[in-house]
Amino acid sequence: MGWVLSPASSAGYPAVVLYDAGGKRRTTKVHWLVAGAFIGERPPGFHTNHIDGDKTHNTPSNLEYIPIQENAAHGVRTGLYPKGERHGRRKLTEQSVGEIRNLLRSGKLQRVLAARYGVSVSAIKTISQGRSWSHVT
Repeated sequence: MGWVLSPASSAGYPAVVLYDAGGKRRTTKVHWLVAGAFIGERPPGFHTNHIDGDKTHNTPSNLEYIPIQENAAHGVRTGLYPKGERHGRRKLTEQSVGEIRNLLRSGKLQRVLAARYGVSVSAIKTISQGRSWSHVT
């Protein structure tokens, strides 16, 4: 007996739940299956990318393998991975991040800024290191 398919969704991507004869379950995203069948095996260190940024457009001509870092940048550009003020759970604005950077340069303590802006000390630290909000100068 083969696998039985059941439709599903995973982080907004169409997926299928595969059940084997013993009832073992495995969820797989449709674009992984399409790319594997029509493009070939995914190279190590690469992700499957939707060229047009549409998670539901799973035709072979819309899929490609690209390096992980390039895929993340593409996700930000196309809005799949919202960044900065476009992120739904953000607490800061570009203006407040600019203020934080100026206050850090003037010697303000990270914990004081965290309390003032209602974020964690680690959030202030990643801003000061340029690891978050790096698009804000």
